[in-house]
Amino acid sequence: MSMTLRFKIALVCVGLLSAPSALAQDAESNPLQIYGLALDETRLGDGFCESCAGRSQALPKVLRMDVQTTPAPYVELALEPGPSGRPRDVRIWYAPREEGGQSFMIATTSHSDGSLDQARSEVIEAFGMPTVEFTHADMEARGIRVADLALDTLLYVDRGLPDTQWARIAHRLRSEFNPTGAELFSLTNTRLRTLARLLGPDFRGAIVQISESGWSHDSTVTTILLDLKRAQSIFRIGS
Repeated sequence: MSMTLRFKIALVCVGLLSAPSALAQDAESNPLQIYGLALDETRLGDGFCESCAGRSQALPKVLRMDVQTTPAPYVELALEPGPSGRPRDVRIWYAPREEGGQSFMIATTSHSDGSLDQARSEVIEAFGMPTVEFTHADMEARGIRVADLALDTLLYVDRGLPDTQWARIAHRLRSEFNPTGAELFSLTNTRLRTLARLLGPDFRGAIVQISESGWSHDSTVTTILLDLKRAQSIFRIGS
């Protein structure tokens, strides 16, 4: 069974009052979270009530919910707009209750009035230095040219994993992940089966893609927190 991700996602940044060199080092130990929601701590049945802050102190006011049960339990939370007035949402996919009900994917959307470089700095503050990064130039060198848009793709292996598991997944990404430009361009809008093929069926971490408009020069940050091993039990994506 396959599942297509069709969303734009954004990142909530952590404010750190440190020198730039210390920011990334300190952030490396930060848990991968979106609005305070983490993969292992977000479970089916969490009380996301409308017009309240839900279970997470970092979660903005929930204005509306959409709940589905197939092909996997899923909730979309429409959130109170941020200071810019742009709409915000969070989407969460869960393992079935009989398999523990933990989330295997969390996503959200936000926008930045700044450039790609500024948005990238905010990502680094929140998540630390990426395990692997592909710039817009890397994407073009891999065979795709995009007019009026600049892209940067950052991949993070979850630092919460045991050291040997983190090292194995990180090594695979650095040595075997060799996507085309088109695959990079669509990385945050592709099927779980394709992500398992590209990243490995046991990938756990974050996919972050920053896009800057060549016209307005503002940016969108697309972020996915993903546990493909957990998703495998539902979708048989590694078979």
